[in-house]
Amino acid sequence: MEHSIDLKGIKEYMEFNNISQRELARRLKISNSALIKIFNAERNPGMKFIQGLFDIGFKTNNIFAQRKCQKSLDEANIPQYICDYMNAISICTNKEYKLYEIHNIRTSIELENEDRKKNSIKINGNTIDGRKKLNERITQICNKNFNTKLSYKDVQFYKKCTQLEEKDRNLINSIEEENEDD
Repeated sequence: MEHSIDLKGIKEYMEFNNISQRELARRLKISNSALIKIFNAERNPGMKFIQGLFDIGFKTNNIFAQRKCQKSLDEANIPQYICDYMNAISICTNKEYKLYEIHNIRTSIELENEDRKKNSIKINGNTIDGRKKLNERITQICNKNFNTKLSYKDVQFYKKCTQLEEKDRNLINSIEEENEDD
């Protein structure tokens, strides 16, 4: 599946909401010249641009030209959807995630959780240091058990994309339920 930033959709959003390019750049916390280069395809959008879109309320399926709303999203396809999100968002880093890596991270999260319970290891996942330590442990388990070369940032990225995918899936399902009521 091909993924790219839906610049046309973003421009339509700007026009519909009467937002100037300069105002959008201000809201995204990037320079106007950077936004011009992105719109003119002279520069790839970076994480700051993408995160800025999320921060001002864009949903993943509004930012990326990828899968469209579809009837009853299949639970079995969730790892593929997460992989799609990760690849769509990571286009600015030229890193491509494989479905098996997503499954490996998912399994490693479960293994790490079991190991912590079994060995009474206490890590506060509510702190930045605690989350980093958890992600590093998950990465070690993943790389050791599945012979991958992932970093703790890949695990962190997976977790963020999992949250975004779940939010969008819940939104799509609620829209479908509302449409069924009509």
